[in-house]
Amino acid sequence: MQVPTGLYIHIPFCKAKCSYCDFYSVGYTESLADDYIKALVSEYSRLIAYFGDITFDSVYIGGGTPSMLTEKQLSRLVETLNNSGRLKSDLEFSIEVNPESASKFEFYRRLGINRLSIGIQSLNDNILKRLNRVHTARDAMRAIKEASNFFNNISADLMIGLPAQTSHDVVDTLNQIIPYITHLSAYILKLASNTQMHREVQENIIILPEDDVVIDQYEDLVCECAKFGLERYEISNFSKADEYNSKHNLKYWKCQEYCGIGSSAHSFLNRKRFSNDANIFEYINDAKQTFPNTYESVQKNSDSDILLDTIMLGLRLVKGIDIEKVNKEFKIDFLRKFESKIKKLRKFVEYKGGMFFIKPEYLTVQNSIVVEFF
Repeated sequence: MQVPTGLYIHIPFCKAKCSYCDFYSVGYTESLADDYIKALVSEYSRLIAYFGDITFDSVYIGGGTPSMLTEKQLSRLVETLNNSGRLKSDLEFSIEVNPESASKFEFYRRLGINRLSIGIQSLNDNILKRLNRVHTARDAMRAIKEASNFFNNISADLMIGLPAQTSHDVVDTLNQIIPYITHLSAYILKLASNTQMHREVQENIIILPEDDVVIDQYEDLVCECAKFGLERYEISNFSKADEYNSKHNLKYWKCQEYCGIGSSAHSFLNRKRFSNDANIFEYINDAKQTFPNTYESVQKNSDSDILLDTIMLGLRLVKGIDIEKVNKEFKIDFLRKFESKIKKLRKFVEYKGGMFFIKPEYLTVQNSIVVEFF
């Protein structure tokens, strides 16, 4: 593993369950978090011992709500990373924070964290209540303004397609936060069947906007971002310059290697995809077996599976897929192999300058385009 890898660290603690969320999470207690950090340290130590030459050029601490951790707990985790000698000098080190628990910005900087991701979602308090978010618009603005005093690389998460949301809500939220951010992630609401909001929709308690309304919201967001120099580089992600693109998330979209530690964390190493148990108590109890057992118990993915992943994920990027790299990695002639499919999709896709990509005006129907390759 001479090429640096990405490291994802999952923190599953939340103060409350958002109505749209289907991720595994638990309430925070200091003793449980202490035990969890101990298990993370143990798993990380076994990981780097198993892969003797593994290094990381991105670390992403996500959740959940990592900002719920105490300074002592986070220090122990980060000190373990630093002392391992596996972090590259050009490391992108991100942590997710939620506005209601975002206050340790100076401490994060001292730890070496150089990028924040703030879960704002909306600055409409009525919408935040419907989402069961525990912060207010005022909390969100306080957090992002304070963070900008310590960080020059700040990403904000927004959601669109929410109940009772309008394009005005989306644009108004964007206009308020744009002076403080270098990166934006804007996700269209997708509801899993096991969520509170899905049940409320099924029972007609709430009504979601029609698809064409959601597409209008998205397109208004794209136009507004462009006005302020936030260029789209992936369907849901925008940045003020290439240097602010998420180095870590680009590994997912480019089908590069990454590893995840913690409950429910996923990894892609040596052409193997594997994951940890979601249940935090099972994870803590089985910490000594989590790795390498999870890695050794799965077979390598086939080249054809990884090729399809490369297409599916790569076509989320505005620049698309580097055909020369794909041909070299999979020993194929991509344009010839998929000639008939590309011909069928010629209205929607383009090959130019060695890159195969979806035309910008059709990125909103990316799923319908990608499915033609399967």
